[in-house]
Amino acid sequence: MVLTEPHRLHNFIVGELCDRLITDIYNFEIYNEADLQSKVFYHLYNRIKKAEKQDEHLILNKPSLFTRKGFTKYPDLVICKNYTFKRPDPIVAIELKFNLQNFPAAERDIEKLETIKKDYDTVRKGYFLFVYDDDQIWRIRREDNWMKHYFFDASINVRRHKDSGYIRKGYEEWKQSYETVGFDK
Repeated sequence: MVLTEPHRLHNFIVGELCDRLITDIYNFEIYNEADLQSKVFYHLYNRIKKAEKQDEHLILNKPSLFTRKGFTKYPDLVICKNYTFKRPDPIVAIELKFNLQNFPAAERDIEKLETIKKDYDTVRKGYFLFVYDDDQIWRIRREDNWMKHYFFDASINVRRHKDSGYIRKGYEEWKQSYETVGFDK
């Protein structure tokens, strides 16, 4: 049993990965979307490589995925089956946002995941992982048919726990230091 089995990978992304990213944010290792992308890649790479004996999977950063209409989509991260002599097949697409305040910007990323799903039969899941700081807990509703078994919201509110709604331990100290350094929204 390897991490890249769909349920194990899913549980890692929506659970442990999000917890690790909160720790990274509170340790001032993530200040923007580029840092977030780097840390997500780092955690996925380490977890997949520890779980597999061989290099069965690749994690690609901003790969070019060509659509059926002739356009190119660039998801933030893609996990692929690694085939030595042919094009890798994407199995997971991940879109990232950091300190999202403008929700219509998120809609473009969600539409990108939808296009990838329609154009690549091998893609099993798409994740939208956004980091934000708000008193409200945001959730993306999976109402469209294409979203039911494919699209997953892995949002991270740096202020409040997603499940309980309580303010996270250490939030006030982190926020004060974060603003002092000058990396406010």
